[in-house]
Amino acid sequence: MSLPIGENIRKLRLKRGITQEQLAAHLQLSYQAVSKWETGVTTPDIALLPRLAAYFEVTVDSLFEPQMTAYRNGAERLLAVYESTHADVDYERAEQAFHKLKMQGKWTDEDQLGYAMLADFRAQDFADKALDRYQGLLTQSPRRGAVYWKAHRQLYRLLCRCGRGMEAIAWQKEQFEAHPDHPEAYASLALAYLYAGEPENALETVQRGMERFPEDALLLHTAGEIYRARGEVAQALAYWEQAFRNDPSMFDSLYAQAELLAETGRREEAASVLQELTGLLEQHGFEAELDRLKQALASLQRME
Repeated sequence: MSLPIGENIRKLRLKRGITQEQLAAHLQLSYQAVSKWETGVTTPDIALLPRLAAYFEVTVDSLFEPQMTAYRNGAERLLAVYESTHADVDYERAEQAFHKLKMQGKWTDEDQLGYAMLADFRAQDFADKALDRYQGLLTQSPRRGAVYWKAHRQLYRLLCRCGRGMEAIAWQKEQFEAHPDHPEAYASLALAYLYAGEPENALETVQRGMERFPEDALLLHTAGEIYRARGEVAQALAYWEQAFRNDPSMFDSLYAQAELLAETGRREEAASVLQELTGLLEQHGFEAELDRLKQALASLQRME
């Protein structure tokens, strides 16, 4: 007969609103260890029991009580199933169960928490799929063209959003060392530092890149992003203006200018830049971006 401690840990963890990774980090263990406890493959070392009990504010004895394993409702049980399996069908079942509770007027704070955690787990699953696809492209493709470097930028942005900034930097350093003669390598490493919260390293990297490739529009645009993050508005705008002059297809530099001008209360200038960008997008047939741009322009004009 298996001990109920694994189920109890899962229930206490879900009640607290934390993931397996967060519990593992608190205990300085791997999340796989926590997963094995919850699925009954292993049990926690006896030395960990007081720390687990203190963390969840229960007694050590209560960790072994069978009655604690009962879930409050079916939605909570299905949430636990989905976190374990990550299967689409289990996500749909949990989603429907929470929706049913809400429609029946049986919605509690615990249910709201569980519903949010369900979305959190789902987002993480999609993030993992995206990471696999980016890494597959970058591993298999021998080319070093625009698509390759764009995939790099998307990969480290996603890693940083997932709280894996150090992994993003390590990945970009590896690519930088392999391709030091590409301006994109400098830009990608600089942005990896920026999104990981290291603006000084980001600035130093992009400056080294601009010393070697002073006219490169991507490096100039990247410098603008870094100065924007540092709160140096004039510098950011100057670099974006130069980037667009050097490469008139660098539409991102125009949009970044408009965004920063609007943020700093210079709405007329922002509207002027957006009008210029709207004309360029219409000229080049970028219809998908036009609606969003026109809405932003109309919003600015209403505020004037």
